Amino acid sequence: MSVGPFVAPQPNRAVMRFMTLLNEAMIVRGLPILKHCWGFRPYTRINKIVFSKSDQTNLRKLVQPGNAVFLTPNHPWFFADWMIDKHVLDRVAPNAANWAAGSIVNGMGSMMQRFWRANNLIAQGTTNPNDAREHSVAWAAKGYGVLLHCEGQVGWNSDHIDTLHPGIIEMGVQCHKHMGVDAVYAAPLIWKTMFTKNVSSGLKREYRYICKRLKITPEKVEDPSQAAWHLYDTLFSRKEEQWLAPSPTDKPFKERHQILTLSLIDILREHVSF
Repeated sequence: MSVGPFVAPQPNRAVMRFMTLLNEAMIVRGLPILKHCWGFRPYTRINKIVFSKSDQTNLRKLVQPGNAVFLTPNHPWFFADWMIDKHVLDRVAPNAANWAAGSIVNGMGSMMQRFWRANNLIAQGTTNPNDAREHSVAWAAKGYGVLLHCEGQVGWNSDHIDTLHPGIIEMGVQCHKHMGVDAVYAAPLIWKTMFTKNVSSGLKREYRYICKRLKITPEKVEDPSQAAWHLYDTLFSRKEEQWLAPSPTDKPFKERHQILTLSLIDILREHVSF
């Protein structure tokens, strides 16, 4: 991560519109050549985005003068995640500010820093983070919206948003107390990706490859979720065997996880003095 002083974004509608058009052409729709290039395929083979009119209308009602809206996407997909968020924002909050990694905003040279600032990106991890928060609160108070990317305990849980980090609530309270905004909203953005064809055979090949690399005996599974469970359960069992005696393999996974966590805490206490 590139650490430096916070420099306020300088949004430029022409630059932001150019980024939107570039995003739509290369990422969301995907250039035909890139779609078939190794390395680009996971990020550019998005065939269709379904963003219902009702969802768009509901978000537009929030992002308007008089309201302060903090948009909170919850997703783990590197690179294409913000590109999809950009697709969403262009339709409901085109002037929204976006938090992003400092290594992106400040770590790619002065020219790219100006470009990202013109796209209204706020660098995370600066030496004066309070300035970034205050800028976000002031921008949200104008009714434009601020997207905190990414928010929540991120996992592959596409149908719901996990526990939020405290930052969004704290900024919302600050916006109400210090900016005088009565209507403050935290608006989760929850989207998921779906295969457009049956990819079971490919997933099974991946499963066997991962088993081979991790020295795990593969099982005959029909459902890809069973394959994923077998991998995680086997890896967790190895940790139990390493740190616990005997290993409580007959208990539910949640209870096993708690037992192992408490055991590791006890081991740390023995080696760390407070």
